[in-house]
Amino acid sequence: MSIVNGSLDRRHALLEACNLQRNPFTKTEPKDDAIDQVFVGREAELRDAAWRVYDGPRNLLVVGGYGYGKTTFVRKLLRELRMTKQVSFLTGYAALQHDSPDGFRLAALTALVEGALATASPDTGLHDFALKSWDELARLEPDARGPRVPDLRFRHGLELARAAGIHRVVIAIDEIDKRDAQVVQGIVMGARSLLDTDASFVLTGRYMDVFTDIRSSLLAAFDHRLELQPFEPEDLVDILRRNLATFRRRSEEPPTLAPFVTEVVEAIVDRCGGMPRPLNLMAYAALEELLQTQHPLSEQAIRVTPEHLDRALQKEGNLIYSGLAESERELLAKIFRRNSYVSGADLGELDPVRGLPGAVQNMEQLSREDALLRLESSTGPAFQLSPLIEPVFRGLRQRKEQLKALWLEASSPEVSDEEGQLLEDFAAEFFKESFLVSERNARTGTEEIDLILRPSRESDAVFRKSSYLFVECKNWRKQKVNQEVVTKLVGILQNRRLKQGFLLTTGSFTKDAVQQARSFYQTTELELILIDGKEMMAFLDDLRSVSDFLSSLHRGQVLQLR
Repeated sequence: MSIVNGSLDRRHALLEACNLQRNPFTKTEPKDDAIDQVFVGREAELRDAAWRVYDGPRNLLVVGGYGYGKTTFVRKLLRELRMTKQVSFLTGYAALQHDSPDGFRLAALTALVEGALATASPDTGLHDFALKSWDELARLEPDARGPRVPDLRFRHGLELARAAGIHRVVIAIDEIDKRDAQVVQGIVMGARSLLDTDASFVLTGRYMDVFTDIRSSLLAAFDHRLELQPFEPEDLVDILRRNLATFRRRSEEPPTLAPFVTEVVEAIVDRCGGMPRPLNLMAYAALEELLQTQHPLSEQAIRVTPEHLDRALQKEGNLIYSGLAESERELLAKIFRRNSYVSGADLGELDPVRGLPGAVQNMEQLSREDALLRLESSTGPAFQLSPLIEPVFRGLRQRKEQLKALWLEASSPEVSDEEGQLLEDFAAEFFKESFLVSERNARTGTEEIDLILRPSRESDAVFRKSSYLFVECKNWRKQKVNQEVVTKLVGILQNRRLKQGFLLTTGSFTKDAVQQARSFYQTTELELILIDGKEMMAFLDDLRSVSDFLSSLHRGQVLQLR
């Protein structure tokens, strides 16, 4: 039986039922041949940019937050210029690959060569130049001895373009806005000589970087700046409709938004903050959820419903969340506690050490990872949890509330110290957030272990030294857990040749118990993580994941001893 064939057949049938060739929405920029079909709005900005480069070799800066569609706008501009009838433009596009002035020059030459190959007639000197340069581009890559700079070749190409009757050479260098401000300053100032040639350069920039600081000397290299604003709701709906229409199997009159139901369209438009990138990400994920979960012969109508969207956002958000550093997750949790939005003076409070600049830099990076939306407010930059990541924190808060209820029940004064079943129930729910709970109340010779865990995909790497781990629970509130308990559990772990385990109590540990655990690690490298009631309660009141909490305990109790 072919698993793949069956799966592909089901997907094909569902796409056909939706009147689609494929999922029209992508996590990357649209292909060149699809830009005309999916491009919406920005007509005034396009005309403004075209007029600027027509009159003279002016450099343009396209400014906007991450996800505003700057790359699509720039590529549409180049395409429009290339298709003009009365005037000949040579346009080229390249992404910056190397964070240096030489990397900028190399990208500029690459864009010029690609544009010349697409524009110049085969029997011209410009076309010969492009062919020879294309062959040599690989040797122009930076190497261990430093790059061989292609300045003269670029200038020679401009001369050949003028001789071939080209009215204007327009070069777009992308991905610069994804670098830090200091890096951008060094790159562009070091390559200033190219910006002063007869070519027009189009670069992208962010609101909070050296391009937008009026004191920055970089502004002198640019004749005009275009600020892209968020899209209006009707434009966002049109983006969805155009993407769907581009990949219909059969054309529709009038074009529809099927298979998306109205509630899903409204939810996506409302949550994307006027930005095309989160709009596309949500639409892509919701449609994928339908294609992956619904059977084509199901009696249910083949429609993308709010349930599909909710499940899709949870899945996509979990992928983003799991890929972040612990400090980044903590920062996002702080923003979630502020109703998922932060602006103005509150920004600086999120980074007590570096203040406002450090906080903004961190959040700019998180916006590029689709964890935050970069917005504008009356007080300057603002950030909002992305619609992909916010469901993760809502789910985490709900799970924390459930765990806290179990903990309070287990640690209630009405529960006797000898009655440990409730604490074990809590421990099973708690540890399954980061491990696989393979067994409860397992017999080990003359002893019984409360929980046996196995590492899972959610387990931090520091807890993978053993194929399984033990957990012992002590519901002791009237007395502290002493060193005898530690010694006994360590003995069980040693007999099983295990390296890691957990000891959980609703109360606290004696100083001797803590020291005993440290001594065993220093002499045998056996890691016994102690979790007391105060630490657990503090964890249940915050928004850290179980994995982050346990890894922080590991750092405090184990790594500091190395």
